[in-house]
Amino acid sequence: VYELLEQVGCGSIREICYFAGVTRGVVEKLVQQGIAEAYEQEVLRTPVSRETVLPEPPPALTEEQSAAVETLWQGFAEGGRTGLLYGVTGSGKTAVYLTLAHRILAEGRRCIVLVPEISLTPQTIRRFLAAFGRRVAVMHSALSLSERLDEYKRIRRGEVDVVVGTRSAVFAPVEKLGLIIVDEEQEHTYRSEKAPRYDAGEIARLRARRQGGLCVLASATPSIETAYRAEKGEYLLAKLTHRYGGAPLPDVTILDLRERAMAAEALSEELCEELMQNLAAIRTLKRELKVPFLFLSGGRYCRMHRAIGPYLGVCCWLCVERYDTFSSREQPLLRAMHTVVENLDLTAPRPTDF
Repeated sequence: VYELLEQVGCGSIREICYFAGVTRGVVEKLVQQGIAEAYEQEVLRTPVSRETVLPEPPPALTEEQSAAVETLWQGFAEGGRTGLLYGVTGSGKTAVYLTLAHRILAEGRRCIVLVPEISLTPQTIRRFLAAFGRRVAVMHSALSLSERLDEYKRIRRGEVDVVVGTRSAVFAPVEKLGLIIVDEEQEHTYRSEKAPRYDAGEIARLRARRQGGLCVLASATPSIETAYRAEKGEYLLAKLTHRYGGAPLPDVTILDLRERAMAAEALSEELCEELMQNLAAIRTLKRELKVPFLFLSGGRYCRMHRAIGPYLGVCCWLCVERYDTFSSREQPLLRAMHTVVENLDLTAPRPTDF
């Protein structure tokens, strides 16, 4: 035990007993004799793994991104302003977030980053972990109570510079708050419909104004209220009109479904044709790559599963035709997808159960 402690310096009693191959009584005897010292140390749990995230330098900005940063930075210089970052999908809004966060931290302030869904949290966390290391905390409802408590302690003690989370993270006890970023600000998930009812976007603007910081509302499709306030001049407006790296924008076709025949309950003929082409392309690609198919056992396959399964090489998640588990908004589309596939002239064999 003594040689082990000389090598590692310190460790938990359980670890010392395990690696030294002794019982707890041996360690306690050394403590009683004054050879070793026992003390308590709080070990906080962390909901994310930081070992696999490599540090990254600050992102290189395009001219458009640099202009957006300077426009929004005026809101911080003026104190308590709100700005809208209006950027198309793939325009590099996250790089603007990181640049603003670096500037805020250089001013001795801290920031909160809100995302609309828990599923978006990991990729955002990874970007900020790569930029700011261990001084990033996570707050959302998927964490256990103990993990949330430990993250709260870290934030309260000032051990954290950046807090990333869903709408509840807007209440994080961050001292010297200088920046709040609301990503995809138009999403309804920022509004709590259960008690206590609140709008995370409104609270973000209120906290930024009271603490003399900057609130950035970012979206490719901002809400009508936010767009109106930005157009009136109440909010600062920064635009990103081009995709990062010169990537082209997707082609968009607008169809008036009131004047067109529908191939199914909710799908137009043009969309059905595109689906057919994509299915054929996926089938060809999988034949060339020789990707094996995987199907679930059970023997309950709808016609949509039998038709699309061999094309996609995966099990149809709609194979049991039960729509009651889906919302009223989803049910018509799901029925329409089944209708389209049943009308396709596909002779797909029934997949083999295993």
